[in-house]
Amino acid sequence: MSARVLESFNLRRCALVFAAIVTIPSCATAPSSTPSRSEEGAVIVGEPSGGYETLYDFTNRPDGAYPNAVVLASGGSFYGTTAGGGSTYNGTVYSITAGGSERVLYSFSGGADGADPNAPLVAGKGLFYGTTTGGGTFGDGTIFQIDEYGHQAVLYAFSGGADGGNPYSPLLAHSGEFYGTTYAGGTYNKGTVFAADPSGNERVLHSFAGGDDGANPYAGVVAPTGTFYGVTYQGGAHNEGTVFMLTSSGKERVLHSFPSGSKDGENPRGGLTFLNGMLYGTTCFGGSKGAGTVFKISLSGQEATVHDFKGAPDGANPIDTLLAVKGALYGTTYAGGSEGACPSFKGCGTIFSILPSGEERQLHAFGQRDGEGPWGGVIHVGKYLYGTASLGANGIGSFFRITP
Repeated sequence: MSARVLESFNLRRCALVFAAIVTIPSCATAPSSTPSRSEEGAVIVGEPSGGYETLYDFTNRPDGAYPNAVVLASGGSFYGTTAGGGSTYNGTVYSITAGGSERVLYSFSGGADGADPNAPLVAGKGLFYGTTTGGGTFGDGTIFQIDEYGHQAVLYAFSGGADGGNPYSPLLAHSGEFYGTTYAGGTYNKGTVFAADPSGNERVLHSFAGGDDGANPYAGVVAPTGTFYGVTYQGGAHNEGTVFMLTSSGKERVLHSFPSGSKDGENPRGGLTFLNGMLYGTTCFGGSKGAGTVFKISLSGQEATVHDFKGAPDGANPIDTLLAVKGALYGTTYAGGSEGACPSFKGCGTIFSILPSGEERQLHAFGQRDGEGPWGGVIHVGKYLYGTASLGANGIGSFFRITP
């Protein structure tokens, strides 16, 4: 069974379980049953509730399951990946219109072409680029390219050794190359930061040692000033994750180590966002209620908590990368919100906005049928925010929009 599908079957919060590596602490317990498999896609366009609409519900086969974030390309269509489902249940690349018309561009076989894409795509020069967590020649993930017609090619297959393995991060296009992270592999098998060119030549910039320098990054990197910044889920002085900076020559420095059991937050899973000279991010755990935080950090390492999630009604366990729009930040929480909507898990998740000053506003609280468990953040197009949720009416994902 594929990595992300296994995770979706067995977890109901932030952290991941994948067979090829290890089991790491989860943010909560799992649902008791697996989702059913359906052969046909279904478009569900509901009446907006508070500006929220479900545009599409995934059905597993052939259209995919457990969608990640989407990217808008030319022509008005959105493009994205699903970590499961498809013709062999190893994930898909798909396109979808704002009207909810979905089309599968490619179904991963689980072999040399890759399996379990767990990150959104990056667009460039008529092509899309992405990563798979599994599959490839060695079974440890790939970097791939695909065009809008579904012609897919593997640019690089990770070996799980010194070059890294099991990338969960999106790619960053920067100075003619792609930069990203791997959760595992590297010199110490604690993950890497890597660079790869469009021809498929890969090099490791940094191998995490699992000590003070961090370990096991899920998120990618950003480069607002030419220097790379990112987070690790684990490692650091307290083994609760770090914020790090990395030069193009591979010199790494930890800017912040998250302490255990404090309001500061623990275990950042989503990436960093640059706004007004500061980096903003989220932690899955920590805070006064253990429900995660929004934090900010300067480029020199001064860190502060912007918002401390309480679970209800503001949400819990944010795991995505924040979106900056006109001075505000938008994001999702995987859990929390309305406790009555998902009583077993104390909420199905939320969509929220937050100002750098810390003023937080809930835009939507998910229920068991309208999305549940948003996984990939949101994008901004026109007057709407668009995004995906990992569960929904069929229990395996939905595509939504909301008026912020």
